[in-house]
Amino acid sequence: MKRFFTNLKAMATKMLAVALVGVAAVACAEAYDDTDLRNQVADLAERVTTLEERLDNEVAALRALIDQKVALVEVAADNGWQFTLADGKTLTLYPEYVENGLTVVTEGGVQYWAKVEGSVVTILKDAAGNNVAVHNAPVPELRVNAEGVIEVSIDGTNWIATQAPSLFAAIDVHDNHACLTLQSGEVLKFALYEQVSFNVQGNTLFVGSEESEKVVISAEGIVDIIPIVVPEGWSVSVKGNVMTVTAPYAEPEMGGGGMGMLPMPMPGVGGGDEEPTPAIKVLAVSKEGKTMVATLYVVVSGNGGQSLKVVGDDIVITNNMQTYDSWWEEWNAAPIAYTAFPAGEFTLESFAAARQNDEYPYEVLYMDENGTLKMSVAEALEALCGVEEIKRGDAYTFIAFDANSYAPAVTEIMSATYVATYADVQISNLTFKDAQLDVVVEGYDGYKVVVYDTTWGSNAKEQFNDWKEYASYGATWGVDMTANYSGSVFAINAEVQPYANRLYSVYVLPTSVLKSPADYVWEDVLGPFAIKTKNYSAGGTLEPTIGEPTVDYQNFDVKVTPAQDAYRTHAWYFTTTDMAELTNEGLIEEIVTKGYVRGGDEVISLSNDEALKPGTTVVIAAISIDQNGKYGPIVKKEVTTKTLDYSTSTLAITNWKLNVSRSMSYDSASYWFGVEATGEVKATYFRLVETNEYMNIEAIATEAAIAILNKDSEPTLKNNFHDINVLPVDAENGLYAPKGDVKAIGGSSKRLGLEYGTTYMIIVAGEGADGLPVRPAYYTFDTFEPLNIIYSDDAKWAASKPTITIGEAKTVMSMYESAKEDWEERIAYFMSEDYWDGPLSYEDAVALAVEYGSINPETMTEEEKNMPYMVDVEFTVTPGAGAVECLVEFNNDGNFDEVATRVWIDNMIAYAEDAPEDGLISQHLVYKTLQQTTYTAKAMHANVNSYVYVTWTDAEGNWYETIETVLFNEVVFEGGSSAAPMNK
Repeated sequence: MKRFFTNLKAMATKMLAVALVGVAAVACAEAYDDTDLRNQVADLAERVTTLEERLDNEVAALRALIDQKVALVEVAADNGWQFTLADGKTLTLYPEYVENGLTVVTEGGVQYWAKVEGSVVTILKDAAGNNVAVHNAPVPELRVNAEGVIEVSIDGTNWIATQAPSLFAAIDVHDNHACLTLQSGEVLKFALYEQVSFNVQGNTLFVGSEESEKVVISAEGIVDIIPIVVPEGWSVSVKGNVMTVTAPYAEPEMGGGGMGMLPMPMPGVGGGDEEPTPAIKVLAVSKEGKTMVATLYVVVSGNGGQSLKVVGDDIVITNNMQTYDSWWEEWNAAPIAYTAFPAGEFTLESFAAARQNDEYPYEVLYMDENGTLKMSVAEALEALCGVEEIKRGDAYTFIAFDANSYAPAVTEIMSATYVATYADVQISNLTFKDAQLDVVVEGYDGYKVVVYDTTWGSNAKEQFNDWKEYASYGATWGVDMTANYSGSVFAINAEVQPYANRLYSVYVLPTSVLKSPADYVWEDVLGPFAIKTKNYSAGGTLEPTIGEPTVDYQNFDVKVTPAQDAYRTHAWYFTTTDMAELTNEGLIEEIVTKGYVRGGDEVISLSNDEALKPGTTVVIAAISIDQNGKYGPIVKKEVTTKTLDYSTSTLAITNWKLNVSRSMSYDSASYWFGVEATGEVKATYFRLVETNEYMNIEAIATEAAIAILNKDSEPTLKNNFHDINVLPVDAENGLYAPKGDVKAIGGSSKRLGLEYGTTYMIIVAGEGADGLPVRPAYYTFDTFEPLNIIYSDDAKWAASKPTITIGEAKTVMSMYESAKEDWEERIAYFMSEDYWDGPLSYEDAVALAVEYGSINPETMTEEEKNMPYMVDVEFTVTPGAGAVECLVEFNNDGNFDEVATRVWIDNMIAYAEDAPEDGLISQHLVYKTLQQTTYTAKAMHANVNSYVYVTWTDAEGNWYETIETVLFNEVVFEGGSSAAPMNK
């Protein structure tokens, strides 16, 4: 700038000197007036000064727009273009097209100074020949040359003639962007953002003591909002575009009426002793990284006596305060009025004024009783605002105040904001290794995301219920999220790996800090959202390497090394039969679905999951997949497990004896067996196995044989097999054979007991003198004794079916007698010293007995009194044709699905005994009858159904499926329960 004034002064002096020469030439003729000339010089100086100031402003504006991270929020045309930044700074630009002058061009994302001469644009160089960057160069200078032409320069040495120094030829605003056209013709485009605003007009938020209030933050194009200043004692959290502000505790104002609110300090710095109002500042960040700062003043406005909250989708108003009614001279609950309106439509100040002037914006409802009022947001908005449908993201402000106050201060009005809850889950962009997940959750405090690989059979509902039940003990379910998510499904939970051609399920549970896990139900969970990743495709070139396997009799181990730069490598093994049946595509599918998988260059250690038979041949197959999901050639290698050779000696199980009672007791079952050997046997072992359809007996025996062959019998046989004691057969020659008789009783230290009604197998293995295992011997047995059962679908069963005749029930004890007995006992107990420190009066004892559910017999109706409590029922059993014996049982268990089972019949046989002469029988016992017999089922509870069960046998020893007959239907008594506590 100093150089500019020096140049201008020299230029003006020169012009003035030239003028004075002219003056001298005419001095003799007439006096010369140089006023015009001096005015021209002054005008020129003023013009250049103005242009230089404009150029300085334009350079500063350009640098601010290019370099700064502050958002552009407003552009207005008014005697130039006014650019307003989010930090409050204002930039002024004066666009004007020039044919020659200074301009800016962009190369490689960097702006450089250039000169424009007509249609030719040339980047300016420094002394070293480097382009001159806008952000590094000094402020351009202006001067007027000897011919009166304005010139501009970057370095003070090289000057460019121009009629005007403006950098911008034109400015335009459209599509929420400011478009600046440079003199070079290049257009710089800058996004326009809305100012950050809160749904709190007046910029002051009033929050009750230790209460929370939600504030909706509005700003277009903002992707993140960060609290940067939070006053002491306050807390702030932001989720999406909702900020939750929690106030600290504040002592209530003493004296006066109203709602006990605190006085409202004015925003800013107060005078005298007045403290400045606390302020929350948030930093909003746009998707381009631009920032803007917004301030919200906060004031504690309540003492907790009355509160207004938004809890989920409900409005909750609590009123614990009293007001004195001088007319009636009594204290009553302070009435509360409340209303609602769209957030931002009214300020608390305008509503207070409307209330004072008796101008309600909406209908006001009252709550005149002490306590809590709760109503749904939908119900409240329909009644207060006529809102029939709440759309996602809609925000409404609810306010409440003392209904007796016709001129409430702003600080006496409680407010709460509701933001319509919304959750949306979208799956897109499926590939073989990823899927795009977009979760938008509004109006909640957060949400959980659960990703399941369905291959492993995860049950989301069961795990959800487990989380609910055990959350207090640290159980977790899903990954907690607080902001809307857009990204990879598999970036959420590292434990769930992406595999090609696999089905995944995604579940989302929107959550609230106001809810505990126990409050959620399965219906709150969104999903499942199915994801089926794409399969691999042919066309790759990568090949893995299969190393030399290590094999034994039942297992193999091999290293599979992925190809370099592979995305994934899969490997699995197949029997030769499987290989023959699979097409190439089917083989790829099997490898991908079943195979072990490793990412990148991790080596796979492939071992067969289940024991193969000795001498089995399998084919190991592996593929490597490149980053594009293309698999290369299938690499294969055959592996054969070792062949198992057996000794020439043999073993056989002989002299089998079983002793099993029908008492269903473990301890009473025992068995004996002998082992007979041919050839030399050095040692013999046996194992008792409970068989089922999944038991691989041969594999168990093979394990013993391999252990013997590998001489590692200690660890293997000791855990699974038991030694059989041996006796000398030919002591002189050192020959031994198993002892001929072995007895094992259930419950012994060897735990060889037998369970009733189960099938077992004895496996005997041994080692021959040649060191080879002896081929195992097997014996299968059943703990059931032989029993032939005839079932109800057989004509023989129908022909021999017995007849059961049920007689009338005889009341043993009535409801009145039962209630009276219980009543007298309870009254006596409640009036005793044992129940209380001093005896209760009869009236108090009666009240207490009724409170605990006892039935006062004197208040029963006649019908209730005569109802049976305990009954005897007489019934007669007449054996059918061909039956030689019937077994009879009665009880209160309705087990129709069980009576046809073998166990039920065996159990009846085991417990059968002769009936007493008087025919009085008890439930759960079984009685034998050889002819028509009448029984009395004694003292049955009348409030429980009872049944008769009968099975029978014929002369051939056949037993018949059991009959179930209803003996007595329950009598329902609704008078009440007779239960009452019998202690203090």
